[in-house]
Amino acid sequence: MSDEGTYMQEQRLSVCLNGIWEKSEGGDPTSVPKDGWTPVRVPEEFGNWERESVWYRLQFRIPSQFEGSRAQLEIGRIRFYGKALINGRPCGESWQPRMPLMADITDLIHPGGTNELHVFAHCLAEGYSNPGEPLTDAGARGALLDYYDTHDQAAVMGDVFVRCTPKIEITDLQIIPSVQKMDLTVRARISNGSAAPFTGLLQGAVKLHGENVLTIDAMPLEIAGLAEAEVVLSASWSDPVFWGPRPHGEPVLYHLQTELVNEEEALEDRRYDRFGFRELWTEGDRFVLNGKPIFMMGTHISGFEMREAMTLLVPKLQQAGFLFVHPHADNRLDSFYDVCDELGMMVWDCTYCGGPIGNRFNAWGSDSKAALELALPHLEPTYERWIERNRNHPSIVLWSAGCNNHSIHGPLNKIIQNRDPSTRPVVTYDDPQTQREVFMLGFTGWGHGEPDFAGGIQNIDKAKERRGDRSYPLFIGEYWSRSGIPGSMEVTFDEGVAGGSSFDVGGYRGCLPPMGNEFEISWPSESGLGQRRRNLILRGHKITFPENRHPNWSDPSQPVYLQDWVEEPGYRDVAMKAYGGVEPATVRVPEVIVTVNRNGSPVPHENVILYPEEGQSVVPCGVMTDLEGRAWFVLREPGRYRAVCAENETTFTTTLQPLKLEAGYDYVQYVDISKE
Repeated sequence: MSDEGTYMQEQRLSVCLNGIWEKSEGGDPTSVPKDGWTPVRVPEEFGNWERESVWYRLQFRIPSQFEGSRAQLEIGRIRFYGKALINGRPCGESWQPRMPLMADITDLIHPGGTNELHVFAHCLAEGYSNPGEPLTDAGARGALLDYYDTHDQAAVMGDVFVRCTPKIEITDLQIIPSVQKMDLTVRARISNGSAAPFTGLLQGAVKLHGENVLTIDAMPLEIAGLAEAEVVLSASWSDPVFWGPRPHGEPVLYHLQTELVNEEEALEDRRYDRFGFRELWTEGDRFVLNGKPIFMMGTHISGFEMREAMTLLVPKLQQAGFLFVHPHADNRLDSFYDVCDELGMMVWDCTYCGGPIGNRFNAWGSDSKAALELALPHLEPTYERWIERNRNHPSIVLWSAGCNNHSIHGPLNKIIQNRDPSTRPVVTYDDPQTQREVFMLGFTGWGHGEPDFAGGIQNIDKAKERRGDRSYPLFIGEYWSRSGIPGSMEVTFDEGVAGGSSFDVGGYRGCLPPMGNEFEISWPSESGLGQRRRNLILRGHKITFPENRHPNWSDPSQPVYLQDWVEEPGYRDVAMKAYGGVEPATVRVPEVIVTVNRNGSPVPHENVILYPEEGQSVVPCGVMTDLEGRAWFVLREPGRYRAVCAENETTFTTTLQPLKLEAGYDYVQYVDISKE
């Protein structure tokens, strides 16, 4: 056992800075504008709008608990180039529109006082494409626009945090559960930010509802000053609950607690990582989930990033029989994967839609193959960080470099398999070269008419002929023909195909009745994780009844869903025939809004910090209040918490909430810590 000693649980404190900031459009990274500032909610919404450049600014307080600790700034998804300044001093840059800008701000902040953050964003252009030598080829920049699906827009589109980090830190973990071996492997990277060498142990335990269910033997390590080391922990596990959609598993999420202990047995670092014990692999021409062969039936979904939409969408897809969703054209924000983890929905994850690539390259006036070769050095680090950031989500059971054909699959799929050494299958249009790879083909041509069953079977037969004596799964990347998709899925199941994904169906279309041909969305708070859409926009189109893709989650006077051209029983019948169907999720994690008032007035831009009080597997977390003095939290574990804001505090208890397919925010718990 470690000695807590002087270890403070705030050493991994994070504060979410999302909320109402200010922006000034235009400008360049050399100087902050003096005027033109208007309010804006950060992160901004995805959409098909364009903007060349923009500055953001925010005045905020950093908790006094940051005193004496290393501090880090994290800005999620700056499109395309980003630069950050803390208190007028540059602290970091980013050329990764799908990964966060990370910067050490320890020596730049005023703990316990007011600080100012400025962020500059610029769309993809010659001078803003990559560090060092600019990417001058217009076709290569066009390739990056396709692969990043960014359009010509400049914006902050991900969550913003300030975080405490210990000097000797567990910086990265990969959790690899194996159903085949019935064991758990943990690959950890340790960073020593001190000039002095470190000698100690890395130890681990798996927790469920605050109780230890597995102890992992400690591993000794020695790290030179200002160096890194990698450590592997492993343990047999005889009785885990398999994660998965019911009845093929349970949406049970464990927490891995890892601790770094020095040679005096004092605790240096502790972190918690959520995971599910599940494994999808290939055997011959089939998928195997948790030891049982399964036909993988799923659907593409576009534009779903928000927790509120996903929480209402997933149970309906499960009711229709779908096992997985495919985010199509872009890997999603963290909340997308979190909801899928929590509700037992599997994910085929990828990073771009290859359908329009040729058209965009032609428009840019460059040969597509040559353009991709120039773009590849920029894509490689993005793919590496994408895999490392998302590989512990149990919901992600399939990877692919894209969801359509292109020669880029080969080199990028190699990166995927190198960065994720698990058995998780990788979907490719190339001839499979490893046991993990799955060959993707299309069932019918592009179109919206009746399904071409004969043509689809012919495509399958050609793929089988191409496969020859080798044995690997065949997978339908996109079913089209709308109303005929359930029949197409049944045909491919009967033909021995391992699985497939319908195109842009989602089982249901959202129900947003016309209100002046526009649907305005209400929110109980501007604070907290995720985007805050004002109206629903998908790829440049305002989404109105009936042709829309989002459920109504905000207005309880209106229905959540209308059944559109997709016949739910058709999918359910295929699911029942192929694998016995899916049971919808029934509970959701707790959400809490803490309100702060002083002398009857709301306190904006103040930090509310929640401390776990019942051994929950979470570290203290904070949220900056909005202009109404409200801080919105999504809690990974229920139980008792202590809410602290300056001199005010209170305790409260949370529970898992029933997942009702109803609009409104009745599931949110309100806690007040105001004082007169």
